[in-house]
Amino acid sequence: MQAFEKAVNESETFKQLINSNPSAVDVFFKYTKKKPGASVDEILELATIAKDLPKNQLDNFITDFSDAGFNSAVRKNSKLVDAWSSIFSGSASLRMNVNNLNKLSTFIRETGMDISKLTSSFKNAKDAQKWIDLKIPEAELDNIYSGFKNDPPFNQTPWTPEHKAQRWNNYKKGCTNGENTCLDFNDWSNGYDGKIDLVTSANKGVDDYFNSLGWDCPSDKCREQTLDVVVNGQTKKRRLDIYDEGNLRGKEFKEYYSGKVYQSEDIVAEVTADKELLASGRLLELEWVFKGCEPSGPLRKLLESSPNSITVVILP
Repeated sequence: MQAFEKAVNESETFKQLINSNPSAVDVFFKYTKKKPGASVDEILELATIAKDLPKNQLDNFITDFSDAGFNSAVRKNSKLVDAWSSIFSGSASLRMNVNNLNKLSTFIRETGMDISKLTSSFKNAKDAQKWIDLKIPEAELDNIYSGFKNDPPFNQTPWTPEHKAQRWNNYKKGCTNGENTCLDFNDWSNGYDGKIDLVTSANKGVDDYFNSLGWDCPSDKCREQTLDVVVNGQTKKRRLDIYDEGNLRGKEFKEYYSGKVYQSEDIVAEVTADKELLASGRLLELEWVFKGCEPSGPLRKLLESSPNSITVVILP
């Protein structure tokens, strides 16, 4: 208590801070207990930086603040505190990683993301580091999508920036056409990031479906096969989820947690390539299988249109 009275008497700024924000008192006692020799100026700086943090986060923050690297980064850029707060429930190594904090801080600044929603999304994440890695602002996601939308194959690895970019732009296409509820980017992004189990189950889903077919075709010969196809005079790559070369049959497997697959540019490019494969005789039979989702009206019409119609299969 004497140390506290001394700090109040020595620093008018500290006195004003505790009058305007009582949590500064908690910071003082917690930090002096952890670091008895701390100067008034040091405590004042910490109290100023941490003044808006919820009380349940103070212990972790004060502990982390004792780390030289974290201390230096936060003192240089107090905005990192919001980023830290959104992942405070994670491991110390995760929340003190300055690269992680800078990435999250940029995301918060550019999207205006609500910290409480970000915190809730993080708590649902099954892979905390990947959750952070995918905190990519909308403009950057759109740039990623622009880089591959006309360059198949489009089977993006789940839980990557490319996969998120493809899913976001597919969703936006449905929004443009008035075919979905049209969430804004922040809500959609939190929804995507909070469903890592569903996103990462895509490969298991197609493997299970392939095994259920009973085809006389080994997995290494029939799964994830890439074919060359000429579209508008240019040779493109088309990677089919399932392709039986011996019987000239194939299947494209879609499992979108959003519940619907829209007619975005990359999807149209896949359909165009598949119709060329049918027209050239490289395929005699092709099905697009939708598990737990369905094609939008325009996409289904495109798939089933003649010539070289593609069969649509809906699975629960």
